[in-house]
Amino acid sequence: MIRVHLKTGLAWTKSIDLECDIRGDILQALDDYFYEHGKEGFPVALLEPSELSEQELGTSIPINGGEFYIEGIEYIEEL
Repeated sequence: MIRVHLKTGLAWTKSIDLECDIRGDILQALDDYFYEHGKEGFPVALLEPSELSEQELGTSIPINGGEFYIEGIEYIEEL
């Protein structure tokens, strides 16, 4: 199990716990979390691709096959 600290655009992060190994597929684990909890269950804003500039699209992380994006991951810790 890992705790992923997500960027919020502010000085602090918001975290989620994922059933994943630190060396596992974290992007797939984020997608699985989305499928289980939905958009409302995500602790940070999920942005649609049309809301992002080209540069932001290049640095953001796609969720649900690119339907939404998050700002990024600040750090990951193993639990």
